[in-house]
Amino acid sequence: MKLLLPALLAACALSAPSVSEAAPPRYRLQWLQDVPAPTIAGALNDAGDVAGAYYTGEFLAPPYLLRDGRLRLLPGLAETRATRLALNDRGDIAISTDGYDGPSAYVFRGGRARALRLPSGFDSPMAWDIDAAGRVLASGSDTDGAEHAFLFDGRGRRALDTGATPVGFRALNDRGLVVGGIQADSGVRPAAAVWRDGALSFLRPPGTEAGTYRQVTGIDVNNAGQVLIRAETDTWPDDATDTWLYGGGRYERIGSRAFEPAVLNERGWVLGNASPPPDRPGDGWPQAALWADGALHALDTLLRPADAAHWTLRRAFDLNDAGQILLQGLRKGTGEQGVLLATPVPEPAALALVLAGLGVVGAVARRRARPPGHVG
Repeated sequence: MKLLLPALLAACALSAPSVSEAAPPRYRLQWLQDVPAPTIAGALNDAGDVAGAYYTGEFLAPPYLLRDGRLRLLPGLAETRATRLALNDRGDIAISTDGYDGPSAYVFRGGRARALRLPSGFDSPMAWDIDAAGRVLASGSDTDGAEHAFLFDGRGRRALDTGATPVGFRALNDRGLVVGGIQADSGVRPAAAVWRDGALSFLRPPGTEAGTYRQVTGIDVNNAGQVLIRAETDTWPDDATDTWLYGGGRYERIGSRAFEPAVLNERGWVLGNASPPPDRPGDGWPQAALWADGALHALDTLLRPADAAHWTLRRAFDLNDAGQILLQGLRKGTGEQGVLLATPVPEPAALALVLAGLGVVGAVARRRARPPGHVG
């Protein structure tokens, strides 16, 4: 039995389609009814925890954490308007807020929110990302308005020195790689920037040299070193973007200019939001879209029929390494807003293959367990 099971699983693997031939995942929806709506920012980790901020009116959007089925507002931040959140698997949260007194940045760790203090002479703090160890990537502006990046590790802060090159950083991975882009209107040729151990390098997707892009930014990076790049065009229509995934020394273009990328996971999947196509105009709102295994899919086309019958999908917030997606939706018929967790489910064919294999294993095990001389 111990020898037969690995052999059977190997046979199943050989008969399954390759990654390049794999069908897109199907998704089931879970309505997170404890989460307030409308949520205007959200983050999801691999443990299934959710951090978000919900609009209460009067310019307030306090941040919250949903963990182990329990929703809690983050202490000390009830009177803030959170605009951006990043969440690691420990439950630490990097938070950017905006309010009547201007922007602020915080890290929530160990049940407390602590302000991220910039050096003297800097203002406009922003918290962009947080890694598995709790290091926060943040930025601030000097008196000339130029952006500078800092790493906060709980013991202090470290400036990311980029020399004379003006760079705005946006994301980091768990291996010390930090990505961003050369700041717009700096007079320096556009490029995505990669920083590691004090060394700065640049990524320029196809079209950059020809002047196609006016801004190129690395907006996310995974632990495999893949970099998600957002490239703004300098041609009609205004503010159109191209999305590139860089890895292994090559660039791969993702989707069309209707796609606005948001996040990259460890599987190389990209989540974002897209303008609806002409044949499915909807109501004009951006719709959640997923790039997986070489193709871009509107997320509502990947839902189980039972879920698609009840929900219209809206903005996607985050994607974890299991392929789960945090997003907003509207209940059909009532228009009620809800925060949803979309989880991949096995394809019927793949599930049938696994069950059939397990049935063979069970039959062989039963036969081997029969006493000598047993017939039938």
